[in-house]
Amino acid sequence: MEKLEWSESLKLGIVVIDYQHRKIINIINELIDEMLSSCDIESILSMGDDLVEAVLHHLDYEEKILKEISYDDYDTHKEIHNQYIKQTNYFYEKIRHGDISSIGEFIEFLKDWWVYHITNEDIKYKDFCIKSKFN
Repeated sequence: MEKLEWSESLKLGIVVIDYQHRKIINIINELIDEMLSSCDIESILSMGDDLVEAVLHHLDYEEKILKEISYDDYDTHKEIHNQYIKQTNYFYEKIRHGDISSIGEFIEFLKDWWVYHITNEDIKYKDFCIKSKFN
């Protein structure tokens, strides 16, 4: 399983958001390392807790900014976040209950979701932030 690489295509040019995205990607990469090395469920759950904490902090921060700048598509963006949380909880609960076979699928979901979300959804608010002088 390939790790995610931080690249220019993932940068929005909004320092705090880019930092948070990079942190999330790093945790996903740590999950990949753990899965490939020992697949210790306790370690994976611990890293999963770190990921949940980082993601919830990020989503809350991002949503506050989008509301502050009166982003036109705020409701849609927030709903996308809500769907992500539901899907993540689904996988996380399966793993917590010992379904080790779900770990690879969960990590692939995370990789695909974050790359797509940053490059196709988050990019949409970039100009709003710049116009609002929030970057």
